Amino acid sequence: EELCSITGLGVEEAGALLGAAGGDLETAVALFFASSDGPGSGVGVAGEAAGALPFQAPGYYGLVWQDPTGGVPVAWAEQSLAFSSGLELPQLKNGPCGVLAAFQSAVIARVLSTRGSVSLEESPGHDLLSEALADVLLQAVPTDGAVVRLVSWETGAPPCTSVQESEVPANREAMVPEVFAWLPALLAPGGVVLLVYSLVATRGVHAVQRDMATETGMVEGTLITGPMNLCSMEVLGFAVVF
Repeated sequence: EELCSITGLGVEEAGALLGAAGGDLETAVALFFASSDGPGSGVGVAGEAAGALPFQAPGYYGLVWQDPTGGVPVAWAEQSLAFSSGLELPQLKNGPCGVLAAFQSAVIARVLSTRGSVSLEESPGHDLLSEALADVLLQAVPTDGAVVRLVSWETGAPPCTSVQESEVPANREAMVPEVFAWLPALLAPGGVVLLVYSLVATRGVHAVQRDMATETGMVEGTLITGPMNLCSMEVLGFAVVF
C-alpha cells in the first residue's frame, strides 16, 4: 500500500515492482522513478539530478553516470571517436575503452565487408564511419522499435551539458545520410558520450533497465561504473556488432 501511495501504481504493478526490488521498498521507489521516463525524456532520478546541475540533463543521465549530480567524467568528456592515423583510435585516458573498442571493431568489420581486405594504414572516410555507426545503432533498436535517436549537444550549449535529439527511421538507407551529417559532433571531444547517449535513447530506458536486471532481477549500478568510469557489460552488449 505504501508503494502504491508513493508511486500511484496499482496493486499488481506495485507488487511486481517490489518483487523486482527484492522486497525492499526504498529500492522499489528508486527503480520506479528511474524508469518513469520514456526514451530520451522525462525526469525521475535523473531529473532530480538535473536540478543540481548547471544544465538540463537528459532523463537517462542517472542511468549512465555514477554521480547523477556531477558532470560528465573528464576521460569521457575529452574523448572523441576520431581516428588518428589509419585504423588507430587513440584513447586519451582510461574509461571509455569499451565503447572505443566496440566502435573500432565495427569500423574494421565495415572496411572488410566493403573493400574485401583491411589495411591498418588506410584511414576510414566519413562515409565508412557513418556506415559503421549505423551498424552499431541499429542493433540497439529494441524488437518493437522503429526509430534511431541521434543525440547531439544542444545548440549554443557547451559540450557534455544539455542535449537535443533527432529521430530517424531504423533502416540503413534512411539512416546513413543523417548519421553522416551528425558525424562531426562525434569526431569532436565528447563524441563518445554522444554515442552512448544515442544507444541508450535508441534502446529506451525501460529496455536498458531490463537488460541490466537480467541476472539479478533488479537494476544494480549504472552503465558506466567503477572508480575508473569503465563501461559495464550492458553497454558492450548493445555496442558490439555481432
